[in-house]
Amino acid sequence: MLFSAVVLCQVERLMCLPISFAVLGFLFMACTMEVVLLKLTTSDPVFGPPAEDWEENGGPDAEEQIYYENLENNYEHWARRRMRFHQRQQQHQQHQQQQQQHLPT
Repeated sequence: MLFSAVVLCQVERLMCLPISFAVLGFLFMACTMEVVLLKLTTSDPVFGPPAEDWEENGGPDAEEQIYYENLENNYEHWARRRMRFHQRQQQHQQHQQQQQQHLPT
């Protein structure tokens, strides 16, 4: 309840400011993407087979099982790779900041 009041207040404040429609469109798009990502991460497994197909056919066959395992492994691989990339980026930025601090003036 308090959260919705704060959001409404912020939206009203934004509408009173001279702000372009491009910025409002960007904010709307960002909020929409966050909602979609939240739904994807909190719903049933995305990379698994539909449950109703398995129940009707008496369970997954070997090819389907391998397909979904590979799909899940590929996703995990890219997630780990993305995480390592971000860690390297942060380390690189920290290293640059340390070098800038130690420069003689």
